[in-house]
Amino acid sequence: MKKTITIITLLGILNYCKAQVAVGSTGMNIKSGTVLGTQGLVLTPSSDLTIANNTQSLSATATTIGSGQTISRSYNFTSPINYSGTLKINYASGELNGNTEGTLQLVYNPLTSGSGWIITPGSTQGSTGTYSVSNTFSAINIASISGINLLTTTPPTASAQTFCSGSAPTVANLVATGTSLQWYTASAGGSALAASTTLNSGTYYVSQTLYGIESTRTSVVVTVSTTPFAPTASAQTFCNGATVANLVATPGFARLAPPASYKWYTTSSGGSALSTATTLSTGTYYVSNTIGSCESTRTAVSVTVNTTSAPTASAQTFCSGATVSDLVATGTSLKWYASSTGGSALAISTALNSGTYYVSQTLNSCESDRTSVVVTLDTHAVAGTISGETTVSSVTNSTTLNLSGYT
Repeated sequence: MKKTITIITLLGILNYCKAQVAVGSTGMNIKSGTVLGTQGLVLTPSSDLTIANNTQSLSATATTIGSGQTISRSYNFTSPINYSGTLKINYASGELNGNTEGTLQLVYNPLTSGSGWIITPGSTQGSTGTYSVSNTFSAINIASISGINLLTTTPPTASAQTFCSGSAPTVANLVATGTSLQWYTASAGGSALAASTTLNSGTYYVSQTLYGIESTRTSVVVTVSTTPFAPTASAQTFCNGATVANLVATPGFARLAPPASYKWYTTSSGGSALSTATTLSTGTYYVSNTIGSCESTRTAVSVTVNTTSAPTASAQTFCSGATVSDLVATGTSLKWYASSTGGSALAISTALNSGTYYVSQTLNSCESDRTSVVVTLDTHAVAGTISGETTVSSVTNSTTLNLSGYT
Protein backbone atom coordinates (compact mmCIF):
# COMPACT_ATOMS: atom_id res chain seq x y z
CA MET A 1 0.00 0.00 0.00
CA LYS A 2 1.34 3.44 -0.99
CA LYS A 3 2.44 5.50 1.94
CA THR A 4 2.00 9.26 1.96
CA ILE A 5 4.18 11.37 4.18
CA THR A 6 3.59 15.06 4.54
CA ILE A 7 6.39 16.67 6.46
CA ILE A 8 4.81 18.68 9.24
CA THR A 9 7.89 19.22 11.32
CA LEU A 10 11.40 18.18 10.51
CA LEU A 11 14.20 19.66 12.51
CA GLY A 12 11.78 22.36 13.63
CA ILE A 13 10.69 23.42 10.13
CA LEU A 14 6.96 23.55 9.21
CA ASN A 15 5.52 22.26 5.92
CA TYR A 16 4.32 25.07 3.61
CA CYS A 17 5.17 27.61 6.29
CA LYS A 18 8.92 27.80 6.36
CA ALA A 19 11.16 28.21 3.35
CA GLN A 20 13.35 25.15 3.72
CA VAL A 21 13.72 21.55 4.82
CA ALA A 22 17.09 20.42 6.17
CA VAL A 23 18.40 16.89 6.49
CA GLY A 24 21.42 16.16 8.71
CA SER A 25 24.22 13.66 8.39
CA THR A 26 22.01 10.76 9.46
CA GLY A 27 19.92 11.42 6.37
CA MET A 28 16.38 10.64 5.35
CA ASN A 29 15.48 7.41 3.55
CA ILE A 30 12.35 7.47 1.42
CA LYS A 31 11.16 4.05 0.35
CA SER A 32 10.15 3.38 -3.22
CA GLY A 33 6.52 4.33 -3.83
CA THR A 34 6.31 6.62 -0.82
CA VAL A 35 4.75 10.01 -1.52
CA LEU A 36 6.67 12.83 0.15
CA GLY A 37 5.24 16.34 0.08
CA THR A 38 7.11 19.42 1.28
CA GLN A 39 6.24 23.06 0.56
CA GLY A 40 4.27 22.15 -2.58
CA LEU A 41 6.96 19.84 -3.95
CA VAL A 42 5.74 16.23 -4.12
CA LEU A 43 8.21 13.38 -4.69
CA THR A 44 7.19 9.80 -5.41
CA PRO A 45 10.48 7.91 -5.90
CA SER A 46 10.43 4.71 -7.96
CA SER A 47 13.49 3.45 -6.08
CA ASP A 48 14.66 4.01 -2.51
CA LEU A 49 15.91 7.58 -2.08
CA THR A 50 18.34 8.66 0.62
CA ILE A 51 18.95 12.36 1.22
CA ALA A 52 21.71 13.39 3.64
CA ASN A 53 23.66 16.55 4.43
CA ASN A 54 21.34 18.58 2.25
CA THR A 55 18.99 21.52 2.46
CA GLN A 56 15.97 22.08 0.21
CA SER A 57 14.78 25.67 0.00
CA LEU A 58 11.81 27.34 -1.68
CA SER A 59 12.37 30.51 -3.71
CA ALA A 60 9.75 32.91 -5.07
CA THR A 61 12.23 34.42 -7.55
CA ALA A 62 11.71 33.58 -11.23
CA THR A 63 14.69 32.47 -13.29
CA THR A 64 15.33 33.61 -16.87
CA ILE A 65 15.97 30.66 -19.17
CA GLY A 66 16.67 31.57 -22.78
CA SER A 67 13.83 33.76 -24.00
CA GLY A 68 11.48 32.76 -21.17
CA GLN A 69 11.09 32.88 -17.40
CA THR A 70 10.10 30.24 -14.90
CA ILE A 71 7.12 30.50 -12.61
CA SER A 72 7.77 32.38 -9.39
CA ARG A 73 8.34 29.16 -7.47
CA SER A 74 11.47 27.04 -7.55
CA TYR A 75 13.03 24.47 -5.27
CA ASN A 76 16.78 24.39 -4.68
CA PHE A 77 19.04 21.80 -3.06
CA THR A 78 22.45 22.65 -1.64
CA SER A 79 23.70 19.43 -3.23
CA PRO A 80 22.10 17.75 -6.28
CA ILE A 81 19.98 14.68 -5.51
CA ASN A 82 19.92 11.72 -7.87
CA TYR A 83 16.28 11.02 -8.48
CA SER A 84 14.11 8.44 -10.22
CA GLY A 85 10.34 8.62 -10.06
CA THR A 86 7.51 11.13 -10.36
CA LEU A 87 7.99 14.74 -9.28
CA LYS A 88 5.15 17.26 -8.97
CA ILE A 89 4.99 20.98 -8.23
CA ASN A 90 1.87 22.60 -6.81
CA TYR A 91 1.81 26.36 -7.29
CA ALA A 92 -0.54 29.32 -7.05
CA SER A 93 -2.10 31.08 -10.04
CA GLY A 94 -0.29 34.26 -9.11
CA GLU A 95 3.03 32.46 -9.57
CA LEU A 96 2.59 31.72 -13.30
CA ASN A 97 4.69 34.80 -14.17
CA GLY A 98 3.38 35.02 -17.72
CA ASN A 99 3.43 31.27 -18.36
CA THR A 100 0.35 29.36 -19.50
CA GLU A 101 -1.06 26.80 -17.07
CA GLY A 102 -2.12 24.30 -19.73
CA THR A 103 1.32 24.09 -21.39
CA LEU A 104 3.58 24.37 -18.36
CA GLN A 105 6.55 21.97 -18.25
CA LEU A 106 8.89 21.01 -15.45
CA VAL A 107 12.40 22.39 -15.84
CA TYR A 108 15.35 21.28 -13.74
CA ASN A 109 18.99 22.12 -13.34
CA PRO A 110 21.48 19.35 -12.49
CA LEU A 111 24.04 21.96 -11.45
CA THR A 112 24.12 24.24 -8.45
CA SER A 113 25.91 26.94 -10.47
CA GLY A 114 22.67 28.12 -12.09
CA SER A 115 23.51 27.14 -15.67
CA GLY A 116 22.42 24.01 -17.50
CA TRP A 117 18.64 24.16 -17.19
CA ILE A 118 16.78 21.33 -18.94
CA ILE A 119 13.13 21.60 -19.93
CA THR A 120 11.20 18.31 -19.86
CA PRO A 121 8.58 18.14 -22.64
CA GLY A 122 5.78 15.72 -21.93
CA SER A 123 5.08 17.07 -18.46
CA THR A 124 1.54 16.57 -17.22
CA GLN A 125 -0.54 19.56 -16.17
CA GLY A 126 -3.29 19.30 -13.58
CA SER A 127 -6.89 20.10 -14.38
CA THR A 128 -7.51 23.72 -15.22
CA GLY A 129 -7.47 25.77 -12.07
CA THR A 130 -5.60 23.18 -9.98
CA TYR A 131 -2.21 24.70 -10.85
CA SER A 132 0.11 21.71 -10.79
CA VAL A 133 2.67 20.16 -13.17
CA SER A 134 4.43 16.81 -12.95
CA ASN A 135 6.73 14.48 -14.87
CA THR A 136 8.51 11.17 -14.39
CA PHE A 137 12.30 10.93 -14.40
CA SER A 138 14.93 8.24 -14.43
CA ALA A 139 18.23 8.72 -12.60
CA ILE A 140 18.61 12.47 -13.09
CA ASN A 141 20.51 14.88 -10.87
CA ILE A 142 18.38 17.73 -9.54
CA ALA A 143 19.86 20.82 -7.93
CA SER A 144 16.93 23.10 -8.78
CA ILE A 145 13.44 22.54 -10.23
CA SER A 146 10.63 24.81 -11.40
CA GLY A 147 8.10 25.20 -14.22
CA ILE A 148 8.19 27.00 -17.57
CA ASN A 149 6.45 26.99 -20.94
CA LEU A 150 8.28 25.32 -23.82
CA LEU A 151 10.87 27.46 -25.56
CA THR A 152 11.55 27.39 -29.29
CA THR A 153 15.15 26.53 -30.17
CA THR A 154 16.33 28.05 -33.43
CA PRO A 155 18.09 25.64 -35.80
CA PRO A 156 21.88 25.88 -36.08
CA THR A 157 23.65 27.45 -39.05
CA ALA A 158 25.92 25.51 -41.39
CA SER A 159 27.23 25.77 -44.94
CA ALA A 160 28.10 23.17 -47.58
CA GLN A 161 31.21 21.19 -46.74
CA THR A 162 33.76 19.30 -48.82
CA PHE A 163 36.08 16.54 -47.66
CA CYS A 164 38.69 14.31 -49.26
CA SER A 165 38.26 10.54 -49.13
CA GLY A 166 41.91 10.12 -48.17
CA SER A 167 41.29 11.74 -44.78
CA ALA A 168 38.52 9.21 -43.99
CA PRO A 169 36.06 11.94 -42.88
CA THR A 170 33.42 11.14 -40.26
CA VAL A 171 30.48 12.95 -38.69
CA ALA A 172 32.94 14.30 -36.13
CA ASN A 173 34.46 16.42 -38.94
CA LEU A 174 31.20 18.17 -39.77
CA VAL A 175 30.92 21.80 -38.65
CA ALA A 176 27.91 23.87 -37.63
CA THR A 177 27.30 26.80 -35.32
CA GLY A 178 25.15 25.75 -32.39
CA THR A 179 25.00 23.95 -29.06
CA SER A 180 24.77 20.20 -28.43
CA LEU A 181 24.70 19.48 -32.16
CA GLN A 182 23.20 16.27 -33.51
CA TRP A 183 23.58 15.07 -37.11
CA TYR A 184 21.08 13.01 -39.09
CA THR A 185 20.55 11.60 -42.58
CA ALA A 186 16.88 12.65 -42.60
CA SER A 187 15.18 16.02 -42.20
CA ALA A 188 12.95 14.58 -39.47
CA GLY A 189 12.81 11.38 -37.47
CA GLY A 190 15.48 8.73 -37.29
CA SER A 191 18.36 8.52 -34.86
CA ALA A 192 21.29 10.89 -34.48
CA LEU A 193 24.48 9.65 -36.13
CA ALA A 194 27.45 8.52 -34.08
CA ALA A 195 30.47 10.81 -34.37
CA SER A 196 32.45 7.91 -35.88
CA THR A 197 30.00 7.43 -38.79
CA THR A 198 31.81 7.58 -42.15
CA LEU A 199 30.69 10.43 -44.40
CA ASN A 200 29.50 10.03 -47.99
CA SER A 201 28.50 12.62 -50.54
CA GLY A 202 24.92 13.72 -49.93
CA THR A 203 22.73 15.84 -47.66
CA TYR A 204 23.01 15.69 -43.90
CA TYR A 205 20.84 17.45 -41.32
CA VAL A 206 21.91 19.08 -38.06
CA SER A 207 19.96 20.23 -35.01
CA GLN A 208 20.96 21.95 -31.80
CA THR A 209 19.54 21.48 -28.32
CA LEU A 210 19.11 24.28 -25.79
CA TYR A 211 17.57 23.74 -22.35
CA GLY A 212 16.64 20.21 -23.40
CA ILE A 213 14.64 21.41 -26.43
CA GLU A 214 15.92 20.19 -29.80
CA SER A 215 15.52 22.48 -32.80
CA THR A 216 14.36 21.65 -36.28
CA ARG A 217 17.15 20.53 -38.59
CA THR A 218 19.31 22.46 -41.02
CA SER A 219 20.27 20.74 -44.26
CA VAL A 220 23.96 20.59 -45.14
CA VAL A 221 25.29 19.42 -48.50
CA VAL A 222 28.38 17.27 -48.05
CA THR A 223 30.75 16.33 -50.86
CA VAL A 224 33.40 13.66 -50.37
CA SER A 225 35.87 13.95 -53.25
CA THR A 226 38.16 11.12 -54.28
CA THR A 227 41.75 11.58 -53.18
CA PRO A 228 44.15 10.66 -56.01
CA PHE A 229 46.79 8.00 -55.59
CA ALA A 230 50.36 9.14 -55.05
CA PRO A 231 52.23 9.76 -58.31
CA THR A 232 55.17 7.65 -59.47
CA ALA A 233 58.61 9.05 -60.21
CA SER A 234 62.11 7.65 -60.69
CA ALA A 235 65.50 9.06 -59.70
CA GLN A 236 66.48 12.07 -61.80
CA THR A 237 69.80 13.67 -62.70
CA PHE A 238 70.27 17.28 -63.75
CA CYS A 239 72.98 19.74 -64.50
CA ASN A 240 73.64 22.75 -62.31
CA GLY A 241 70.95 25.42 -62.61
CA ALA A 242 67.99 23.03 -62.99
CA THR A 243 64.79 24.05 -61.18
CA VAL A 244 61.69 22.35 -59.80
CA ALA A 245 60.05 22.96 -63.18
CA ASN A 246 62.45 20.34 -64.62
CA LEU A 247 61.26 17.55 -62.31
CA VAL A 248 59.08 14.84 -63.83
CA ALA A 249 56.38 12.59 -62.32
CA THR A 250 53.63 10.31 -63.62
CA PRO A 251 50.07 10.00 -62.23
CA GLY A 252 49.58 7.01 -59.99
CA PHE A 253 46.95 4.38 -60.67
CA ALA A 254 44.09 6.73 -59.95
CA ARG A 255 40.74 7.92 -61.13
CA LEU A 256 42.10 10.94 -62.94
CA ALA A 257 39.44 12.75 -64.91
CA PRO A 258 41.14 16.16 -64.60
CA PRO A 259 44.83 16.54 -65.52
CA ALA A 260 47.32 15.74 -62.80
CA SER A 261 48.62 18.69 -60.82
CA TYR A 262 51.89 18.02 -59.04
CA LYS A 263 53.30 19.69 -55.97
CA TRP A 264 56.93 19.24 -54.96
CA TYR A 265 58.27 19.41 -51.40
CA THR A 266 61.50 18.95 -49.48
CA THR A 267 59.73 16.96 -46.72
CA SER A 268 57.61 13.81 -46.73
CA SER A 269 54.76 15.64 -44.96
CA GLY A 270 53.94 19.18 -43.94
CA GLY A 271 55.74 22.25 -45.19
CA SER A 272 54.88 24.33 -48.24
CA ALA A 273 55.02 23.33 -51.89
CA LEU A 274 58.10 24.60 -53.75
CA SER A 275 57.93 27.28 -56.40
CA THR A 276 58.66 25.98 -59.89
CA ALA A 277 61.54 28.48 -60.03
CA THR A 278 63.30 26.91 -57.02
CA THR A 279 66.83 25.80 -57.91
CA LEU A 280 67.46 22.10 -57.37
CA SER A 281 70.25 20.59 -55.32
CA THR A 282 71.29 17.00 -54.76
CA GLY A 283 68.95 15.26 -52.29
CA THR A 284 65.46 13.80 -51.89
CA TYR A 285 62.36 15.61 -53.05
CA TYR A 286 58.72 14.58 -52.55
CA VAL A 287 55.89 14.86 -55.04
CA SER A 288 52.10 14.72 -54.58
CA ASN A 289 49.19 14.85 -56.97
CA THR A 290 46.28 17.22 -56.42
CA ILE A 291 42.82 17.06 -57.93
CA GLY A 292 40.54 19.87 -56.86
CA SER A 293 41.22 20.33 -53.15
CA CYS A 294 42.30 16.73 -52.55
CA GLU A 295 46.01 16.01 -52.38
CA SER A 296 47.59 12.56 -52.42
CA THR A 297 50.33 11.28 -50.19
CA ARG A 298 53.88 12.06 -51.35
CA THR A 299 56.35 9.98 -53.32
CA ALA A 300 60.07 10.29 -52.58
CA VAL A 301 62.30 11.13 -55.57
CA SER A 302 66.11 11.03 -55.48
CA VAL A 303 67.63 13.99 -57.34
CA THR A 304 71.28 14.35 -58.35
CA VAL A 305 72.60 17.69 -59.57
CA ASN A 306 75.94 17.46 -61.36
CA THR A 307 78.04 20.63 -61.15
CA THR A 308 80.82 21.12 -63.72
CA SER A 309 83.48 23.71 -62.90
CA ALA A 310 84.63 26.13 -65.57
CA PRO A 311 87.92 25.30 -67.39
CA THR A 312 91.10 27.34 -66.82
CA ALA A 313 92.82 29.34 -69.55
CA SER A 314 95.14 32.36 -69.85
CA ALA A 315 95.49 35.14 -72.42
CA GLN A 316 96.85 33.98 -75.79
CA THR A 317 98.63 35.63 -78.73
CA PHE A 318 98.66 34.33 -82.29
CA CYS A 319 99.93 35.33 -85.70
CA SER A 320 97.61 36.04 -88.54
CA GLY A 321 95.75 32.99 -89.79
CA ALA A 322 95.21 31.29 -86.39
CA THR A 323 91.86 29.50 -85.84
CA VAL A 324 89.78 28.30 -82.87
CA SER A 325 91.64 25.01 -83.04
CA ASP A 326 94.77 26.89 -81.90
CA LEU A 327 93.15 28.05 -78.65
CA VAL A 328 94.31 26.30 -75.46
CA ALA A 329 92.47 25.66 -72.15
CA THR A 330 92.59 23.02 -69.42
CA GLY A 331 89.38 20.98 -69.39
CA THR A 332 87.33 18.24 -71.01
CA SER A 333 85.20 18.48 -74.14
CA LEU A 334 85.97 22.15 -74.56
CA LYS A 335 83.67 24.50 -76.44
CA TRP A 336 84.61 28.02 -77.52
CA TYR A 337 82.21 30.90 -77.87
CA ALA A 338 82.20 34.55 -78.88
CA SER A 339 79.89 35.49 -75.97
CA SER A 340 79.78 34.78 -72.23
CA THR A 341 76.33 33.19 -72.45
CA GLY A 342 74.08 31.98 -75.20
CA GLY A 343 74.98 31.61 -78.81
CA SER A 344 76.49 28.60 -80.56
CA ALA A 345 79.88 27.04 -80.08
CA LEU A 346 82.44 28.13 -82.68
CA ALA A 347 83.66 25.71 -85.31
CA ILE A 348 87.33 24.80 -84.85
CA SER A 349 88.07 26.27 -88.30
CA THR A 350 86.79 29.70 -87.33
CA ALA A 351 89.53 32.32 -87.88
CA LEU A 352 90.56 34.20 -84.77
CA ASN A 353 90.49 37.93 -84.29
CA SER A 354 91.83 40.02 -81.47
CA GLY A 355 89.26 40.13 -78.68
CA THR A 356 87.72 38.05 -75.89
CA TYR A 357 86.65 34.45 -76.38
CA TYR A 358 84.86 32.17 -73.89
CA VAL A 359 85.47 28.52 -73.18
CA SER A 360 83.41 25.85 -71.33
CA GLN A 361 83.98 22.19 -70.54
CA THR A 362 81.42 19.35 -70.39
CA LEU A 363 81.44 16.51 -67.83
CA ASN A 364 78.65 13.96 -67.32
CA SER A 365 76.69 15.73 -70.07
CA CYS A 366 76.77 18.95 -68.05
CA GLU A 367 78.37 22.01 -69.55
CA SER A 368 80.12 24.44 -67.23
CA ASP A 369 80.01 28.19 -67.08
CA ARG A 370 82.39 29.89 -69.49
CA THR A 371 85.88 31.24 -68.81
CA SER A 372 86.88 34.43 -70.63
CA VAL A 373 90.13 34.34 -72.63
CA VAL A 374 91.75 37.45 -74.13
CA VAL A 375 93.15 36.70 -77.61
CA THR A 376 95.63 38.96 -79.42
CA LEU A 377 96.34 38.51 -83.12
CA ASP A 378 99.82 39.94 -84.16
CA THR A 379 99.80 41.01 -87.85
CA HIS A 380 103.21 42.93 -87.96
CA ALA A 381 106.26 41.69 -90.07
CA VAL A 382 109.00 40.10 -88.05
CA ALA A 383 112.62 41.20 -88.66
CA GLY A 384 115.04 38.38 -89.53
CA THR A 385 118.18 37.47 -91.55
CA ILE A 386 118.70 36.25 -95.03
CA SER A 387 121.45 33.74 -95.60
CA GLY A 388 122.49 31.47 -98.37
CA GLU A 389 122.09 32.06 -102.06
CA THR A 390 119.59 34.76 -102.84
CA THR A 391 118.16 35.78 -106.12
CA VAL A 392 116.62 39.13 -106.74
CA SER A 393 114.19 38.70 -109.51
CA SER A 394 113.78 42.38 -110.24
CA VAL A 395 114.97 45.68 -108.93
CA THR A 396 113.35 48.91 -109.93
CA ASN A 397 112.78 52.22 -108.39
CA SER A 398 109.76 50.75 -106.62
CA THR A 399 109.83 49.98 -102.88
CA THR A 400 108.93 46.30 -103.33
CA LEU A 401 111.43 43.44 -103.54
CA ASN A 402 110.53 39.95 -104.60
CA LEU A 403 112.93 37.57 -102.92
CA SER A 404 113.31 33.82 -103.17
CA GLY A 405 115.70 31.25 -101.90
CA TYR A 406 116.29 32.88 -98.50
CA THR A 407 116.19 31.34 -95.07
